[in-house]
Amino acid sequence: MTAQSAVLDQLAQQDRSWLEAIPVAESLPPVPQGTELLEILGDLAVPGPDLDEAIRLRTRIDDHELRYVLDRVLTTLVAGIGASVGPDRLPDLSRCDDPLAQYLYVYAYAACFPLTRQWHRDREIPDEVGRRTLADLGRQMTHQRRRHGRGGLLINTEWLAHHFQGRLFQLGRLQFELAGLGRTTSSEIRAAGTDLAPGSPTLLVHIPDYCGPMDPASVSKSFEAARLFFGMHFPEHQPATLACYSWLLDPQLADYLPPDSNIIRFQRLFTINQRRAKPTADDADTFEFVFGRRDVEARDGLPRDSSLQRALIDHVDNGGHWYGGVGWRPFQTAETGQL
Repeated sequence: MTAQSAVLDQLAQQDRSWLEAIPVAESLPPVPQGTELLEILGDLAVPGPDLDEAIRLRTRIDDHELRYVLDRVLTTLVAGIGASVGPDRLPDLSRCDDPLAQYLYVYAYAACFPLTRQWHRDREIPDEVGRRTLADLGRQMTHQRRRHGRGGLLINTEWLAHHFQGRLFQLGRLQFELAGLGRTTSSEIRAAGTDLAPGSPTLLVHIPDYCGPMDPASVSKSFEAARLFFGMHFPEHQPATLACYSWLLDPQLADYLPPDSNIIRFQRLFTINQRRAKPTADDADTFEFVFGRRDVEARDGLPRDSSLQRALIDHVDNGGHWYGGVGWRPFQTAETGQL
């Protein structure tokens, strides 16, 4: 058995099939190293412990069997810069026991970084918006270490493709993603009196962690920034709506939280027709966002310091479950809506 096949054997069959189907591009951007890598990882807000490890392991990648994976991931990421949709999947490397696998996506996105920043400049996207958007990579690494106790980047790797391929931008407290309306959401909007077909341009609203309180003033400022930003830099998109898929929009939260809380005031900005973002209970995902861990059965040991923490635990203790919710609102009125 070759070293390459040993690594691939640790991947799921669908990931191995995906890799086999990707023809490597003739020209790929180099994986940065040395001072260049240090500077790019700094721009990407890579946490200190990961920074040292990523630089140390970089010397192994060029002659390592994981280069086979890296080249195909990088081919996919580069080809999708400026595309309207992202990759259907990226390989899950969490089964690989080589520490280098933990940092493969860090190297892939570091190699994409100069190309993405040039694409930003071609679109005349402000430098500060580009930098703050791509720094989400470091935030995901912090999430991984907090939630799973592992360094590197093995979670949300496909999610970051939206940032590096130019579909998602952080504008103040919130992130906004260029997208098309889903079939169910568009039917609900039509039922409310607005004729929008599936696939109609929309902006998806995302609420990143580690960005401070989601207070009404910050949300309003982000909505206004989105109206100006996308009108100037993506005039061809012309969204009629904002849509949000989030655990924060679970209507059940209103049974536990005060009406003037930031979460409930955020919910009131949207028409929440889909009362369940998923058809099955999503307790583990919701607990992970709030507590940093997915073990709902071990909730007796979780903190109950905030009204939100108490709400999540009490609801499950009483036999309930969390599902998340889906909401939408007209985009044209985003700058005048009251929170």
